[in-house]
Amino acid sequence: MIRQAGFLAAAFVVLVSCSDRPTAPNVPLSGATRALHSNSDLAQPTDAVPASVTWQATAGRLVASRLISPFVAARQYGIVGVAQYGAAVAAAPSGDVAEGNDGSNASPRAHFYEMRGAVAAASAQVLSYLFPLDVAQIEAQLASEGALGSPGVQHQFASGVVIGRAIGNAVVARARADGFTNPDGTPRVWDPNSLLTGPTIWRMDADATPHIPAGFQGPTMRPYYLNSPSQFRPPPPPADLISAANAVAAVVNARTPEQAAIATFWNLPNGSLTAMGYWVQLAGSYVVEYGLDEREAAHVLALVSSTGADASIGCFDAKYHYLTLRPWMVDPTDLTNAKLIIGRPNHPSYPSGHSCASASAATVLEAFFPDKSATLEQQVAEAGMSRVYGGIHYFFDIAAGQALGRSVAQWALEYDRTNGLLSAVF
Repeated sequence: MIRQAGFLAAAFVVLVSCSDRPTAPNVPLSGATRALHSNSDLAQPTDAVPASVTWQATAGRLVASRLISPFVAARQYGIVGVAQYGAAVAAAPSGDVAEGNDGSNASPRAHFYEMRGAVAAASAQVLSYLFPLDVAQIEAQLASEGALGSPGVQHQFASGVVIGRAIGNAVVARARADGFTNPDGTPRVWDPNSLLTGPTIWRMDADATPHIPAGFQGPTMRPYYLNSPSQFRPPPPPADLISAANAVAAVVNARTPEQAAIATFWNLPNGSLTAMGYWVQLAGSYVVEYGLDEREAAHVLALVSSTGADASIGCFDAKYHYLTLRPWMVDPTDLTNAKLIIGRPNHPSYPSGHSCASASAATVLEAFFPDKSATLEQQVAEAGMSRVYGGIHYFFDIAAGQALGRSVAQWALEYDRTNGLLSAVF
């Protein structure tokens, strides 16, 4: 049985890598164009929310309930996204499928239920790997979805589940080798002697809990699209941190209630769906608004989430390369704990992780939904300034994070156009 499952997974990997690779650059269509597009092979019900959207929402709930850090969550959303798109591609129509119990009434709509089952099962498979304490809840959701509809619909959904589990297993195998953990799957241990020391070098807060810096795995992880974590490493930050910290303190000391609310809204710390989760769910709302079908939806969500994972890796590579002091470490008098209303992140300052994630996600979304560009750019700017309002980032952290995020996204978009994003996974 194990050999048969392994053969099935390998066969689907070959299918996925071939089906996703375009013969010509695949320029994303605008949201309006996609909304008018109708795939008769799928015959998706007009009121159906794509499974990729509902299961990414499940991922967000699990991230929040398990107090996952923003860096770790970015990796998790990416894993879910690529598994979903891999399953959607593997379950793509290849002929008539019978919707009736007796093999009659062949209907294109049956393809939709098979793809839906594949996306749901791939999501469940990777989420069970990421959240082993929640396997029962995850499997119950999959079983509940599989029990909906007529017996014929259930049969096609179950056929998709077989495909999705095989794809999920292949994506989990890739995740186990991405460098976030040791090769044997055990957590990587932080070496406190790995940091340089000195008065101008970032150090952990003495009261940080746990006493482990966030995202220390980033510099040695395996990205999806980047040649290396340092590919878009920004130039060194300005040397004059005193003036930069004074500029932050001036904003904080004149902070308005509205600015304080912006800082709090965008904080999205452990216990929330995190910043990357916000952007993934925003992508899901656009998918629903424009009526994208199952495969199109999975493509958008996979590219947003996997690009965000790469941007996070690149961001933390830069953080631990430059080890830039946080503003309150430079100006502890004007930036007291009482003024740091969103807490003190336990990792270096430069560049801003929020800006890396926000700019990467917005750039991808603008490629698919150009009519949303103004709204997206406004949110990127607000997310960036929220960290200054909170007193935890310099202005140059924001600028560097946005530049890095956009560069990563443009690279990933070109990779997708040229190779198909799944060739980075399988």
